[in-house]
Amino acid sequence: MKSLDVICLGSAIVDVFVDATDDDLSSLGLQRSSMTLVGRELALEVTGRFPIKEMKSGGSAANTASALATLGVGTGFVGLYDQDELGESFVREMRETGVRVFEDFIPPGLGTGRCLVFVTRDGERTMATYLGAAAAVSNEHLENVALDDAKTIFVEGYLLEIPAVRETISKLAPELVKNGANVVLSLSDYLLVKRMKKDILELMRDGAISMLFGNEAEYESLLDISDMEYAAHTLAEQEMKGVITLGPNGARGFSGEDHIQVPADSKVEVVDTTGAGDIFAAGFLFGMAREFDLQTCCQLGVDCATEVISHYGARPAKPLLEVVSRYL
Repeated sequence: MKSLDVICLGSAIVDVFVDATDDDLSSLGLQRSSMTLVGRELALEVTGRFPIKEMKSGGSAANTASALATLGVGTGFVGLYDQDELGESFVREMRETGVRVFEDFIPPGLGTGRCLVFVTRDGERTMATYLGAAAAVSNEHLENVALDDAKTIFVEGYLLEIPAVRETISKLAPELVKNGANVVLSLSDYLLVKRMKKDILELMRDGAISMLFGNEAEYESLLDISDMEYAAHTLAEQEMKGVITLGPNGARGFSGEDHIQVPADSKVEVVDTTGAGDIFAAGFLFGMAREFDLQTCCQLGVDCATEVISHYGARPAKPLLEVVSRYL
């Protein structure tokens, strides 16, 4: 993990796609079109009972890391997986995109995390997620990574629900920020922010976070402010930098006295918003690695997110280097 531009901390998850009927969903106790956290027993039952249609490495920070690496940014990924078929698949796919994957740990024996995606005949998706090894991150794992060698540490918000991650970030990140590194927190989900609000605000107050990424609902959940312009100015006054993604209205960036808004492309048909925030982050962090200004970083984020929402799936279908070529 030496001398990387960005290290992404996140959950190592493999998306496992299977065909299913409504009766299958009912027999597994799953509500159609929902996402449910499940235990290992059900996860193993599914992978043994249903023919696997497709497997893809996934997870929010992993999506960002993969996209960053394809843009030529030196990128590492830190997250736990196991020595099983899914773990091998995850590492292989990440390496194929150019990501350096952290390996210096003893596999926890819980099975690699997986998101079981049940696709019914009408194309509807129902998801059941087993976190497995991904939830077993400890202080020792994170402290074995040379975080101080990266210019930017990108943290998937979901990890904050793991006490060891919160403790390690609280312990290590303030010094990293003082030494000039960017510690970027992706807020990930407004319900997560609601649950972890106190902890996130404490990390911000203690100087463990230098930048926030999130959408309107996530910022409102964090600050109890519905006016995003006011929210941005409030955080900027606290010396916090960040980006608020605004869906069809583009994105708002803030850093000190610099406040900008970049519009979205109104001509693009939105097909699937899955992964839009992850790929926006990749575009923005690519701009940061190139030392572009805030306006350009936000525009890169919007351009990359626009590509991924134009088709199904959380990963780009078109090479992102083509998307950003006009900036090179």
